[in-house]
Amino acid sequence: MKGLIFQHAGNAYPFPQFGMVSLAGGDHWILEDNVLEWANGVGLDIGFDGDSTGAATPGAAIVVRGNHIRYCGVEGVGGMGTTNTLIEDNLIEWCGWADAERGWEAAATKFHRAKNMLYRRNVIRYIRHGNGAWWDVGNTNCRVTQNIFTDILTVSAAVHFEMTAERNSVDNNIIWDVRNAEPGTPGQRGCAGSGIFDNATSNLIIVQNLIGRCDNAGIFTIVRPDRGRPVAEGNLVSNNIFASCTAGIVFLGANNEANCNVYVAMPSAFQGFVDASSVPVNDPEPWRRIQYVGLANWRSTHGWDRNSIQMAAEIHFDADTLQLSTLGPLPKSTSLPWVGTDLLGESAGPVRNAGPLNDIAAKRVWRVDPRQRV
Repeated sequence: MKGLIFQHAGNAYPFPQFGMVSLAGGDHWILEDNVLEWANGVGLDIGFDGDSTGAATPGAAIVVRGNHIRYCGVEGVGGMGTTNTLIEDNLIEWCGWADAERGWEAAATKFHRAKNMLYRRNVIRYIRHGNGAWWDVGNTNCRVTQNIFTDILTVSAAVHFEMTAERNSVDNNIIWDVRNAEPGTPGQRGCAGSGIFDNATSNLIIVQNLIGRCDNAGIFTIVRPDRGRPVAEGNLVSNNIFASCTAGIVFLGANNEANCNVYVAMPSAFQGFVDASSVPVNDPEPWRRIQYVGLANWRSTHGWDRNSIQMAAEIHFDADTLQLSTLGPLPKSTSLPWVGTDLLGESAGPVRNAGPLNDIAAKRVWRVDPRQRV
């Protein structure tokens, strides 16, 4: 399916996910260079829905590439139970206008039980009342890399992994300007306006990202005593830049790792912790127990961020032009062996800057549109 325009569908609110364009039950589809706009509910659905029970391989080996998806009321793309899926080079913007976020299905893209998904080089911007991208329950071996998430208004976060125990990774992304859609309220379990929401998810790798100008934390983790007490542990947060956020990292357990991060223009007490084992099972608001401390206390108490630094550089990002500007040198650190390239596809050597660009200090202004099919 290539080069088509789909417009103006009065489809219903999910669940189940019925898209303006539906590949429910299908497999091995390629959707390339299409325009999908003005869906009342979901723009595109892949995988399965209420009408595809019994399909042999629903959602297997689907490619969604180079599309422009916009003005969808609830979701741009919804995926249920996909396998070996490639989502790349898409522009998804102005989704979520139906203001249905508290039905917990709203996002530019939302997937359930995704297995072996590569989600790369997408630009997600101007999202209103929805996450940028949400992996909801039981996702395995998904990589979220080389994307832009910017100008997002939500009671949740730009990137959201929910109740997932298997290894997944978020690397080489820019997450910028995430705002609380309900100022003064905690939103979804305290995370409103965060960059990345680790919703009782373990073994998540979060490396080489730039996370900036968030109303809440760059990374906000919780546990779920209401759903059998899934925990958030075994997570790695390394080689990231956090800039001008209200908080940097919130952990709810000691069995996590953070190191080699750069904190730019952050408040004095910006790292948050509470021991999840001390939270009563019947406490509906465990986030209110979080204690925020400075970097020195964070290190001495927990041993995290021993090789991380704070600095007073300036970083700016423009959602319209996708232009990144920096002021001030940034330190280099050892590259992580499984992250071979940066946001723009440049090869990363053994030493690179923190953040998504291999040598972010090489120049002051970058145009960082990662799409290869612009």
